[in-house]
Amino acid sequence: MSELAPESFATFGALLRYLRRRSRITQRALGIAVGYSEAHIARLESDQRTPDPDVVSAQFVDALGLTASDPISARMINLAKLARGTGVPPAAVSPTKFGRPLDPAIPTNLRAQLTTFIGRNAEVTQAMRLLADARLLTITGTGGVGKSRLAMQLAGQVLRNFPDGVWVIALAAIENPAHVSVAAAHA
Repeated sequence: MSELAPESFATFGALLRYLRRRSRITQRALGIAVGYSEAHIARLESDQRTPDPDVVSAQFVDALGLTASDPISARMINLAKLARGTGVPPAAVSPTKFGRPLDPAIPTNLRAQLTTFIGRNAEVTQAMRLLADARLLTITGTGGVGKSRLAMQLAGQVLRNFPDGVWVIALAAIENPAHVSVAAAHA
């Protein structure tokens, strides 16, 4: 596996997966080394779980055969902090989301989309027209048709239209309607 620059990784999960594979250890072995389950490591690598920068610094650096002074260790810790909203984007790298430079003045919790958005431009255009007249837009449909991906694409495209930010609120796990406002406040 060829050596990549630490700056070439945009997310903690991508860098963790690369470093684990470079070290030739399994997700299970890494989990045992850092005190996490194999499933937890898999969620971290797919950016479905937010890493704890302190645990990264104290456990992951050593488990992956790195030293604290290694630039890739610093990048990994900073990406963990970025995932928590406390990191600083490096000046040498221009972070982008949705193909445009990220404006640090606009607050958001949107994640970078790692895949290309193909063939749904008509839906995005229609949703943008609807969103021009409303503050909230609900996208409905059966499971697996791409509602979330469409919403993320739309949010990324209208981000600059909302100087107070665009926020994703995860409602899937909420069973009690009274908790919706709490989820919104938390996001």
